[in-house]
Amino acid sequence: MPCTYKGASTVIPDITGDYCPACGEAIFNAAESSRVSTAMLEFNRRVNASIADPSFITSVPTVQR
Repeated sequence: MPCTYKGASTVIPDITGDYCPACGEAIFNAAESSRVSTAMLEFNRRVNASIADPSFITSVPTVQR
């Protein structure tokens, strides 16, 4: 399954589910849905980390209200 986030792309492999031959949408069972969501979130984290240096983010002072 292709996945794109902030201009970066990856493919999440070996996804099983019921696919519609007309539109390509899919329905997954709970375990597969969880696995796909976890893979997408990890990809998003890697993309975000490549955009901003985590040490810079943690060095920015928080605003007290």
